[in-house]
Order: sequence, then structure tokens, then C-alpha cells
Amino acid sequence: RSTVAECLRSIRTNIMFRTPQKKVRKLLITSAAPRESKSFTSSNLAAIIAMTGNRVLLIDADLRRPALHKRFGLANDLGLVSVFMGESRLTDVIQPTHVAGLDVVVAGPPPPNPGEMLGNGRMDEIIASMKGYDFIIIDSPPVNVVADPLVLSSIVDGVLLVVEANRTTRAMVRQAGARLAETNARVLGAVVNKLNIRT
Repeated sequence: RSTVAECLRSIRTNIMFRTPQKKVRKLLITSAAPRESKSFTSSNLAAIIAMTGNRVLLIDADLRRPALHKRFGLANDLGLVSVFMGESRLTDVIQPTHVAGLDVVVAGPPPPNPGEMLGNGRMDEIIASMKGYDFIIIDSPPVNVVADPLVLSSIVDGVLLVVEANRTTRAMVRQAGARLAETNARVLGAVVNKLNIRT
């Protein structure tokens, strides 16, 4: 019933209307710069979507600064990196959360070459093999810092850009938009957080 929850429900509704009505909807969440509460947005949005009865899989693809395992109190010894390395099967790294219908794939141990891992085409295969979910949400690094979100944008139905009010400059947002446009990413919109709506 909080203001934040109501805002997240509004975002969820917009996503429903702006993504194709197909078996699995795939969403990428990124930001213009680091520390813009991107992981807060992705984890809470995933929970709000799951609360409507959808089955949601949240994937931490920020292999440099993973955060989702901390938010859900999950172990990070096995995760997406373990699947890339051939050390684990996908079914072995999917972890349930305290939210009904919401599962998480954490990042796993930090790899020496995260950019190459996400850019080798295997992520598309991994996503395609994930069965039984209505939504797959991918938490990725900031788009102005590394190329990982640009690579991942080609395998999803839409991209959400997280922007922190009174911190992220317009130039940074324009740069992020331009980088996503270069890859023909389908940007659904921006989520502005930490905005004081009472002023």
C-alpha cells in the first residue's frame, strides 16, 4: 500500500501493455550509471509481477557487481557464471525466494571475462531453455559503463532504463539512450527513482 508499491504496479501495467502478449515476456533492466538503485527496481518489480499470479524468473547478469543474492538472502556460490562455465546445469542454479512465484538465478562467483561470457551468444540459449515462466527479468550493468546491456538487449522484448533523480544528468541519460538506439534496443521507458513527489 506504499507509494513505492503503487508506482511499481503502474510500471507493471505499462510493461503489460508495451510488451507482446506471448508465452514468455523478457525484460532487461539497466541504468545510465552505477548506484542508481537498478537492482532495487528489478527485484521489487519482479516481486510485484509475481504477486499477480505470474511465474517470474529474475536473473542477475551484472557479473561485475552482483547484488540480487544480497537482496534475497541467497547463496552466491553457484549461479549464472557456473552455467556459462559448464560447472552446473540451469536447474541447479535456480533458487526460490520468499515471494510466491518468484525464482532467482544469482550471478555466481566473479569471472575473469564477464563481457566475453555475455557476448558469446550462449545467453540466448540459456534464456530459451528456461521453461515454465511468464516473465524473465534480467538485471544488467549500467549501459554507459560496459557493453553487456547492449548485447543482452537483442534477446529481450524491451528495456527499462533506471534513472536517479537529482543525480543522473541529462547528458548521461541521452548517452544511454543513444547507445541503446545503436543496437535497435526496444526501450519501453525510464524509471525515475528517489524523486520527491511532494515538492
